[in-house]
Amino acid sequence: QRRVDGGFSLLPRIKMVVLSFHITTVSGNGVFTRYFGPMQAEEPYRKAEWDRALYDLLAEYPDLTNQRPEVASLGNRVVIFMRLTDMMLFITGAGEDDELGLVELLNCIIESLKFVCGGKTPTEGMLLENYAKLQLVVDEVLHDGIVETYNPANVINMIQMKIRSKA
Repeated sequence: QRRVDGGFSLLPRIKMVVLSFHITTVSGNGVFTRYFGPMQAEEPYRKAEWDRALYDLLAEYPDLTNQRPEVASLGNRVVIFMRLTDMMLFITGAGEDDELGLVELLNCIIESLKFVCGGKTPTEGMLLENYAKLQLVVDEVLHDGIVETYNPANVINMIQMKIRSKA
């Protein structure tokens, strides 16, 4: 695998595939949901069952604190989730996905959301006010469920370019 600087990387390039990304209130009401790959094609009632399973998972973690991701396994899928102010964020990966990679992905999304919320830690209200930018963040990080970047600076640069081009 050739690196940009002309050398070769000893690590293979791994394509991380995300099956879903959810933001809910702490009481389980949906704020944002995006499905990818095989989950995107599932029947609506299956998606609703999955949404309920994610929320039910929280009962096993009564001491969730802000900014501390948790890892769980649901069936053959891995779920990374955390509480962020008045919301819960969930990323679902295939069972073979690297949990640390999914945690890094979640951190990238959170840092990018802080940018679109004016440098503040996002709340439900802020994300609803900036819903189009929330969608843009997810689109820049995940393309059809494949992780495009783990670097929030790349996401922020792309968002700024798109906002400037529309002005």
